Parts: sequence; C-alpha cells; structure tokens
Amino acid sequence: MRTIKPKRVLLVDDNQDFLKAAKRFLRAVPGLELVGEATSGEQALELSAALHPDLVLMDVAMPGMNGLVATLRIKQQPNAPKVIMLTLHTHSAFGALAKEAGADGFLQKEDLVVELPRLLASLFPAGTSPGEKQGGLD
Repeated sequence: MRTIKPKRVLLVDDNQDFLKAAKRFLRAVPGLELVGEATSGEQALELSAALHPDLVLMDVAMPGMNGLVATLRIKQQPNAPKVIMLTLHTHSAFGALAKEAGADGFLQKEDLVVELPRLLASLFPAGTSPGEKQGGLD
C-alpha cells in the first residue's frame, strides 16, 4: 500500500496575527506539513530554494519585495512549487495580477478556511506528484 506524503507548505505573510491563525489552521489540515514561514518576499525566495516546498501560500502585499514579484521569481526556480496567493483586497484585478505572476491559485484571506481544501484538491489530485501540472487559474 502506497502512503501519500504530506504536501510541504511554506507560509509567507508579514502580518503576525494572520501567520499565527494560518499556522493553527494549516496544522489541522490533513495532508499538509508546514515546513517554514517567511515575512517578506526576499525571505520567501530564500526559504523556497532551501526547503523545496510543494506549496507556497503567499501574501500579495508586503513591504519590500511584494508577493507578486516573489511569486514570479519562485516560479522561475527549477521544480517550482505551486503558489497560492492570498490577499485582504477584494478587487478582481489582484486575481489577474496573480495569474500574470504565475500563481496557481488566488484566495481572499477570509475565504482560506473554506476554499483552501477545494483548491488543494484541484492542484494536487489524488495520485499525482506535486511537480505535475494540474488545475489552477486556467
């Protein structure tokens, strides 16, 4: 019987309250393993290269390098992880910008608990490896 390895997650957000709440939620989601957290785009690039996560949950708006630029750069790495962008902003333009940056998904932070499991199921169908291209913003 083949055991399915948990998806390794890097969480990126500059808001400590959100990080704390998101970590608590992610630890309760079956099939996910939180392997790191970053508070800036620059730190996200470093940790993504060092930790090789399967998934990066990336805040859009951060000081310094924002999440859009960080996503664009992470998606240029060999064997790039899936990236789901997160935001407080409700304007639909952010979803288009996330797609242009190469994000595999886009969620409003308030919808994370409800929508993340559904999005994960489309990005990582049962029996596929994280590196396979599936689902997303198409």
